[in-house]
Amino acid sequence: MFSSPFFQIQNALVLAILLWGLKERYHRKRHVVIMTSALLWDLLLVIQIQFARHAIQKAMAAPTNPLVLNVHVTFALTTGLLYLPIFFMGTKLKKRPLTLTPATHARLRFWHKNIGITAFALRCLTFVSSFFINRPSSMP
Repeated sequence: MFSSPFFQIQNALVLAILLWGLKERYHRKRHVVIMTSALLWDLLLVIQIQFARHAIQKAMAAPTNPLVLNVHVTFALTTGLLYLPIFFMGTKLKKRPLTLTPATHARLRFWHKNIGITAFALRCLTFVSSFFINRPSSMP
């Protein structure tokens, strides 16, 4: 199937960009641009997969899905949900650093960092698990 390598290449590129963004975390402007690009590309990848494979309909059939597919969907869904607080906290840290009290700023950075690390780890697990669900149906 043509779409599998195409999606896997994009999947790997998104992961590489996320890793680059993590590396640039001490350079705020670069970090923001890189991570925003990675998050948007990741969401666009989900939309592409939905149109090509009807992923949401397959995920909704959880009781009849193979376990590895349900685990993959759980990783992917949790990652996507964690992107929301990461994005909002990052935006708040970027746009209002002078209006935040030092304690609030420290607390936001703490949660932004820890939720970000969790989301990155789940994104890595999503990437790895995607290799186990993309096998053609003719294989045992």
